[in-house]
Amino acid sequence: MASRYPLVNFGDIKNGSKFTTTLDTILTSSDQGLPILHMVFTNKNDVTRFMSDLKEADLGISVVAGGLFEEIFQCCRKSGITPHTANHSLGVFGRTEKLPSQEVLDITTMCGHSLVTAALTRR
Repeated sequence: MASRYPLVNFGDIKNGSKFTTTLDTILTSSDQGLPILHMVFTNKNDVTRFMSDLKEADLGISVVAGGLFEEIFQCCRKSGITPHTANHSLGVFGRTEKLPSQEVLDITTMCGHSLVTAALTRR
């Protein structure tokens, strides 16, 4: 459904992103179980239309939308979806002196999954 709209990026855990694979490869992957997919949009209208498509399809799956609260909630309202959960980072606590430099953190924390190591980023 998301491919009906312009995607900046897409991917899954097994096959990678649009920079390493094709959407067709991801969609036809024979992996067991449901894949964890990501789709990246840059246009709020596309997100709203995609959310409307998801609501109409009633797939019974969990979907997470990330972005600025106000904008995501606006897309939800327009598509008739009521969000049930909101996650918000409260910052970093503890021995922050052990963290890499802010310049490295700017890269390694972009996706939230620490898939790019601090050492690789420094290199």
